[in-house]
Amino acid sequence: MQNRIIMPAFALLLLLQGHSYAAARNKTKIPDPPPEAKIIPWSIFQAELKNGNLIPLPAQSPLSDKHLSTTFLHPSVQDFKEDFEARLPEKKDLITLDLPATHQIPVPLASGKFQSVTLMGGDFAAATLAQTIQTRTSPFNENLITLQTAQFAELASDMLLTEAIEPIQPPPCSKEIGYKHGWDLGKGTPSPSPLGLYSQFSWPLKPFVTCVKDQGQRGSCTAFATSSAIESVVANQNHLWINLSEQALYNESKMLWSPDYTPSAPSLPNAQADGFVTSDLLNEAKKNSYLFPLEFAWEYNRSEKIQIVASKTDPSKTLITHACDGYTDICSNTIHQGNFVCAQLTDQYQCGYLTPVTQAQKGAKIKDYVELWNLSDPTGSLNLMVTYLGAGQPLIASMAVTLRFLTIKNGFADAPETHPDPNHPDTILGYHAVSVVGYLSRAEILAKLPRAPLNTPKSSPDQPTSGYFIVKNQWGNQWGDSGYVYLPGDYLIKNLLAVQALAGVDLVGLSPQ
Repeated sequence: MQNRIIMPAFALLLLLQGHSYAAARNKTKIPDPPPEAKIIPWSIFQAELKNGNLIPLPAQSPLSDKHLSTTFLHPSVQDFKEDFEARLPEKKDLITLDLPATHQIPVPLASGKFQSVTLMGGDFAAATLAQTIQTRTSPFNENLITLQTAQFAELASDMLLTEAIEPIQPPPCSKEIGYKHGWDLGKGTPSPSPLGLYSQFSWPLKPFVTCVKDQGQRGSCTAFATSSAIESVVANQNHLWINLSEQALYNESKMLWSPDYTPSAPSLPNAQADGFVTSDLLNEAKKNSYLFPLEFAWEYNRSEKIQIVASKTDPSKTLITHACDGYTDICSNTIHQGNFVCAQLTDQYQCGYLTPVTQAQKGAKIKDYVELWNLSDPTGSLNLMVTYLGAGQPLIASMAVTLRFLTIKNGFADAPETHPDPNHPDTILGYHAVSVVGYLSRAEILAKLPRAPLNTPKSSPDQPTSGYFIVKNQWGNQWGDSGYVYLPGDYLIKNLLAVQALAGVDLVGLSPQ
């Protein structure tokens, strides 16, 4: 493992001006660096500094903005919400701005116990919708969808023929390429319900879906949803089941691609707030030809003991603490968790952040992606999702989470007899990104599970609005149906913000089977 130091070009000017942990030159004792910093040789620091790969800390405090998380609402987000509601009044309730940028809610497990999970706030919804509106109707996006769907009939028939000749069995989690200790996996052993879709049905992508993971107490859902989709594409195309590093991807997103602001919504403090817009992540990965490394390059930290406390110097802001408790790999009490390092130069210390990089470059790169969700035509978009899933193409979906999402029986969301608050089932609790891996119609489900707790329209049993979409979540394998949830089509109609499909994935340092 080698370390890479990250710093914008303007940091060199700051360094020359003495904005660092500097001792007064007329004193003999050099001030100690922050106790949590790792000391590295100045020669290494200087070499990387010349490459422009360092994020400097603000001069006034060694532990200021880069360790802080803010949850304020910028006026432009409110402006976007008002404009969005004027353009699409039927979607006026899709953006809820009174939620913090990231926040935790308790969710019920299959055992009846509860666990805490992290959801995104209204700024995430606004930024995601801004990108969806901009991208969906672009000529390039439309042409790419047309090109892909023209190939799907042949792809779907090939998959069915292959599965009929030789059924495919995915390997156990410990045999996925990239597995090391399993820190990104959920606790316990998955036990699919005998009355759920996973144990009773097959669908094109089922053999190519990798193991369910657990994002823990961090707002890293976009990293997990994206990695899951890439893993499934690689398994489908190459019969290689890989485990990618969400830790490395989320660090890259927050530390390199959004050191100050998210590209789609420049007013949002994306570096200081948890979470990342999926389309921004895909755009940056494509633009930077990012290598999605394997899990063993940098194992995931679930940060199960993380705490957000008020800053002593500025009570309006919050401080991240205990993010690294119980974790033995490189980490810091930041959103990106890069390694905090300092180097001594004569009578001063200069500090920055390092990100681990594997010397053996193995993993995958994406070529492009398409945006499928058209807010003006949700039913047509739902049909398009069914087409992609039928051809074995995993989807990345960002959506609002309501009580219907959490009201689960045998994996079926929105189970009518289990609603804890039947008077307010559509209240938005937060926002989340997941991987969608399959679809089954209402008619198909009832033919095999006549007592399934379905809550979709009976009048059109073969329409996507009446069917169920099979979603691979990342809240561990004890939630839902061993980590899966089956969402009714009408839930997606009401709550989807964006849906992306990948348009090509290349292997790096790995050979297809």
